[in-house]
Amino acid sequence: MIIPRFCPNPKCVYHDPKYQEVSRYFAPQLWYIRRGYYRTASRGIVQRFRCRACNASCSEQTFRLDYYVKRRISYRRVEQGITSCSGVRALGRSLGCSPASVSNRVSRLARQYIAAHQRVLTAMCLREPLAADGFQSFAVSQYYPNNIHLLAGCNSQFLYFVDCVTIRRAGAMSDRQKRLRDALEQLYRADRNGIRKNFSNLAVAIAKLADRSELPRIILWTDQKHEYRQALSRIPAIRKRIIERTFEHRRISSRRVRDVHNPLFPVNYLDRELRKGLAEHVRETTRFARNVNNSMERLWVYIGFHNYRKPFRLNTPIAERRLHALEAGIDKPRIDAAMANLYAKRRFLSQEPVRGCARNLWLRRYATPLRAEDPRLLAKVRRLGAQRPINVAQLRTRMGISKLPYPKPAYVPAYALS
Repeated sequence: MIIPRFCPNPKCVYHDPKYQEVSRYFAPQLWYIRRGYYRTASRGIVQRFRCRACNASCSEQTFRLDYYVKRRISYRRVEQGITSCSGVRALGRSLGCSPASVSNRVSRLARQYIAAHQRVLTAMCLREPLAADGFQSFAVSQYYPNNIHLLAGCNSQFLYFVDCVTIRRAGAMSDRQKRLRDALEQLYRADRNGIRKNFSNLAVAIAKLADRSELPRIILWTDQKHEYRQALSRIPAIRKRIIERTFEHRRISSRRVRDVHNPLFPVNYLDRELRKGLAEHVRETTRFARNVNNSMERLWVYIGFHNYRKPFRLNTPIAERRLHALEAGIDKPRIDAAMANLYAKRRFLSQEPVRGCARNLWLRRYATPLRAEDPRLLAKVRRLGAQRPINVAQLRTRMGISKLPYPKPAYVPAYALS
């Protein structure tokens, strides 16, 4: 039986870990009283509890990763399939479940890895130079590519930070493709400054890492995109370090040979691993992402596998294999503590140091292009927009399809909240 450590109600005094320690010292009685049990087909007998302070009730299942789940599915097999280039439908067929069940388990596992990664980062000390670059893929349509910024350690290839932004399609296009892009952009148009704004989030993460660094100077390697330099100069903490000569931004051509001698090798290496490890990022693939939040959750499962499960080098003997996290200078006891009961014990958002981009994904705040549009309108725009220039507003009125006054919010499941 799982012994609950705190009240799941975020408004209760017994929900605060600091209050738990004080009350345990001065008043060692339990915060709960047992309140019967109930039977389930998947778990058997499940004990219920009631809080002494707020009278909120909960059960053992509230603190399990399989909260509100009616069927058990191996999280290890889900992780193995997602990180081995299996699509969601193919993985569902092998597990004997629906694709929605696979996506549900991936979402739960991604939050577990986000919490574990943030626990490690809050106490780690930066001991290596950094490399950053954008990894390009797409979601929904190739007319809506996205740029996934990666921040990795130059020596360990440990992935510190990841964030995603939808950008405008560029490059060589035929007249038909340009007309279709103009039609689709009347429904959803990406921010022209998206790369700079998104890289600013990465710069903030670098500033936090620099505050816990043993190095006399933080070195960041990037390619020659001017958006990177602009984003770094807009962060006061980075600008201050540049003036004090404790931060150096080194740029290198992205056309340089991508070998181990290239300073951008860590992000180039991760680019290759993501291309062959995640099904939706394989070039010219038919298994593309349909939802940005789901895509980022699968990416976080791969990040957790890469940082804390996958050996740093596979060619070394098994007894000498080390993890990327160990190569980054993170203590093994801290890694073990963060990864303890990863597939069983549920992480609560209010109990974890999850901030910034990771919190946005936890709450599914990434915007998916064309998500709130009527399928009939989309089919009409794709058919007519490729033939001639069209006015989507007039087409919407003629079809009798009203536009939503506000963006449709993404569904946030109950297990993501306290």
